[in-house]
Amino acid sequence: MRARLFAIGCLSLAPLVGCDPGADMDPTTDGGPAGDAGPAPFEVRLEHAEGEPIEDGDALEVETGCQGGHHVFVDVVAEGDGLDRALAEIEMREGGEAVAMQSARLAGTGGTATLRGWMFILGFGPPSGLPKDGTLRVTVTRDDGRAVSIERTVRQVEGAVCDPVCRYDDLAGTGALTEVMPPETTGCEAGPARLTFDFDSDAGLTEESATLEERLPADCVDALGLEVGAEVPVIRQQLLPGGATCQPVIYRLDVDRAPCEALCPAEG
Repeated sequence: MRARLFAIGCLSLAPLVGCDPGADMDPTTDGGPAGDAGPAPFEVRLEHAEGEPIEDGDALEVETGCQGGHHVFVDVVAEGDGLDRALAEIEMREGGEAVAMQSARLAGTGGTATLRGWMFILGFGPPSGLPKDGTLRVTVTRDDGRAVSIERTVRQVEGAVCDPVCRYDDLAGTGALTEVMPPETTGCEAGPARLTFDFDSDAGLTEESATLEERLPADCVDALGLEVGAEVPVIRQQLLPGGATCQPVIYRLDVDRAPCEALCPAEG
């Protein structure tokens, strides 16, 4: 039997902070602008990459990629009206803490919006502690701000490991921040932060709307000067020839971590 849906009365992705992710809400209700209960505006499903629904207790294979990160593959399906430009945010929670988070637009046609084969990156380096439990949560938000969330308890198990070693050439540059999504944490508790920026290098290479995700303590976002309009050092890693199955470009933050380490010595 399919697990219960959790409909969240939030107006955008940001209001996930402050909503109770564990609240046991009726699956047919959704909060409107005034927080009143009403019919859920659309249905959301989480599926395995093979198209089977993800149920509570299902195993998800954590694959180790060619560039050294680890990830799972999932499908997100939303059905209803007004989903042509719906935004999906997915996160993995362990012990009540968000350990990974990503967002992407769904592709919508004829009342159905999907994101198939979503490679949800859980972290970099070999996965640790497998097998282990987690909560997979996805929130889909329409342009009008109506949002529906569902979550499943899953068992993370070891999956395939990519054999080729990816080699990259580092290119230093500057990222002009256009969007900053801070961690869904407070104080020195670390969580995934997402940065969108326009990249510019001394070598003349530029890229608009590049993104990177990095695990940071919440207080370090301000301490490191990560705000819209700021220019921060960024490294662009370009895949060298011979790694066809590797991610072609990876960005990473190259800021001085001293202010973060002063605030949060254990996390900085």
